[in-house]
Amino acid sequence: MDDVTVEPADEEISSRLGPRPGEHVGVRLRTNTVDGPPTHTDDSYVALSIVDTTDWLLPGNVARGTNAVPAELGHALV
Repeated sequence: MDDVTVEPADEEISSRLGPRPGEHVGVRLRTNTVDGPPTHTDDSYVALSIVDTTDWLLPGNVARGTNAVPAELGHALV
């Protein structure tokens, strides 16, 4: 895990997730490596109104998986 932040949604994120531009989203930024060198990034954005006060916003792994957190709150991935 590289970073977990909260930031305002830009127009692209707003068009995909629903919050208005400037509303906040939770962001998990990850860089994956294979045998040392970085191979790809895996970044996730979720409306803050869904994940605020959950372990989704904590650094590190979420044992049940980050996709499970919004699903448990009625916002499964589609």
